[in-house]
Parts: sequence; structure tokens; C-alpha cells
Amino acid sequence: MIRYLHLLPLLTLIGCSRCQPPDQVDPPPDLLLELDGMSFTRSEVEEYGRYIREEVDHRIGQLALTETVLDKVLIPMKLARRAFPEQRAQKEKHARALSTYVGNQGVAELAARGHTLGGYRPESPLTRNSLPLPVSRYVFDESNLGQVSPPIEVPQGYCVIASYDLERGLTRVSDRVDVYQVPFYTHDGDEFAAWYQGAREALKGRVTYAHPDVLDGLPPWLKNP
Repeated sequence: MIRYLHLLPLLTLIGCSRCQPPDQVDPPPDLLLELDGMSFTRSEVEEYGRYIREEVDHRIGQLALTETVLDKVLIPMKLARRAFPEQRAQKEKHARALSTYVGNQGVAELAARGHTLGGYRPESPLTRNSLPLPVSRYVFDESNLGQVSPPIEVPQGYCVIASYDLERGLTRVSDRVDVYQVPFYTHDGDEFAAWYQGAREALKGRVTYAHPDVLDGLPPWLKNP
């Protein structure tokens, strides 16, 4: 049920699936989106938004930023938490065990311990856009250079990572980082992409609240065709 009466006309435009007369209750001030029982807040978007604006592209507009964070991080991650809770809990446990064991011994020890767990060092340094946003935010922070990360949650599961070197480019987008990473994922990339595509189809018409500030920043697939 839609609980926020003053936005009923806006929600109808994006395909609300339950538009019976709602209770008139003001939404929490931080709430941006309710989708199939999942809540997304301004604070959650801003957690990644600061990194994007300050370290990737200061020219990005708020609507584009919101769409990117929702579609690339928050929506798939919350969907995966709900769909695969036991598998994700197990992956987090293993990732935490590795991170704790390696501790502050650095990237060399992570590589020594991680190779039997599917860890690898990419053949060439990676750009910001070639890594999941939560991972990119960690490894491109110079204060983390050479440090082994705690388990970093991404839509596919968790990742433990450390950087050998960080090369600054002419622009932030062209910065590159040489890393060793150990993924603890519930699915490989193709499997997860296929699952997320199906999950997105099932979410169409299931928006039950959208703040006016985010209405034009929703991922296009979330709107009814």
C-alpha cells in the first residue's frame, strides 16, 4: 500500500501496482524510494555520491548520480541480500576470516593466502570504472595503499582486496590501480547479470513511493514500458 498520499499522482505515472486509497502519513525525511518492500534513503545514495562527485566526475548531475548508485549498487545488492541470504552470510564469513588472518601483513600476504581461494592479480592496472563502486572507492583512496581491506560488500557478494600501486592519470577517470583481489561471490558475472535482469523485470510496477527529487532519477527499466 502507498502510505504517502501527496505523491499518489506521481506514483501512478511510474506504474504503482497497489493504488488503493492510502493512509495519509508523511514519509520519513530521508526516504527516497520504496520498491517492493525495500527502502532506499538519501543517506545511502550520498554514501557513494560523495565519492563519485569528488573522485570520479564533479560534473555529474544529481539525477544521473542517483540513477547510477541505485542501479549499480543499492538495488541489486538489496535484492541479492533478500534472494540469497544464506549464501551471502557464508561468503561474508569466509571473506572476514581471510581479512582477519592476513591482518595488516599487506598485499604480499594476501596474494600468498588468496591464490587457493580464487584470488588473482589482473594482468594490467584497473581504472575506477572497471571495479564495482564500493571496491573502487576503497582502492583509489591513497590512505589504503598496500592495506588489506575488510570484506567489501558488492552486489555479487564480498571482496577482499589490496593495492600494490596507484598511478594517477591526467584525469581522475584515467587513474589506474594495480591490485590483488579475492572475490567471495555467490554467482559468477554472467550468472549474476542474468539473475539481475530477471529480477528487474519482476520489479516493474512495484514502486510504492518515490520522492519528487528522485522521480526523474529512477533507472529507466523501473518504469512501465
